[in-house]
Formats: sequence, C-alpha cells, structure tokens
Amino acid sequence: MPKGVPVATVAIQNATNAGLLAVRILGIVNPFLQK
Repeated sequence: MPKGVPVATVAIQNATNAGLLAVRILGIVNPFLQK
C-alpha cells in the first residue's frame, strides 16, 4: 500500500475478528453501531 494509507488485516479463517473490525470501522460514521 502507498505511504499514508491505513491497512487492517485479520488472520485467515477468523471471521469473528473480521466482523468485529468491520463494525468498528463502520461505527465511526454510524452511531447505532457504536453501541
């Protein structure tokens, strides 16, 4: 990735952590997901 572009990774076959990461990212702009 180019310098300055944030990157997030999760382990293979770890859908739970991937889902939690996605909700945290989406929660930045969606107050409903912050709860």
